[in-house]
Amino acid sequence: MSRSDLKILVGIANFGTKNQWYLRRLLHEYRRMPHKVDLCVFSNIPKSLGEDVEVCMGLPEKDPWSLPHAHKKVFADRADRYDLFIYSEDDTLITREAVDAFMEVSAVLPDTRIAGFIRYELDGDGRRSYSTIHSHFHWVPDSVQTYGHFRTARLTNEHSGCYMATRRQLHRAVASGGYLIAPSEGRYDKLC
Repeated sequence: MSRSDLKILVGIANFGTKNQWYLRRLLHEYRRMPHKVDLCVFSNIPKSLGEDVEVCMGLPEKDPWSLPHAHKKVFADRADRYDLFIYSEDDTLITREAVDAFMEVSAVLPDTRIAGFIRYELDGDGRRSYSTIHSHFHWVPDSVQTYGHFRTARLTNEHSGCYMATRRQLHRAVASGGYLIAPSEGRYDKLC
């Protein structure tokens, strides 16, 4: 399958109206991709984001912090219709280059591994600030593995503000029984 034949379902959590400018930036980036991309925004209120955007309204629970979990049922229900599934919060930009890199790495990883991302922000001078590696989070030294020409390691911060999964990976996650669980708090707050 060529990269332009890739069918992608994107789910973006967008509560209220706070991040509308940034949400529109994300939608613009996805629309520019050479892939067949279906866009779904999960919201607590109606939104007009264009004819090509499905707005799924409603919270999984009364708690507004449950919104980031709304995409899971939709992804699971559509697991056979797409090659790749992308979830992000409305402030996390995923580029074509990130999609291409994910697919390249996924081709060599074993079925038990899903590639993650190191998120960063750029300040006005172009300096990077790594938002996922802070406080007490760190790399797990004995998790280093090599697959093909890629070296991987696990980061102790398992925050899920964004992820990608291939059809096969999503099927595996759903079959595990741990994907379609109710929102809960533990090591991370309910948003994560």
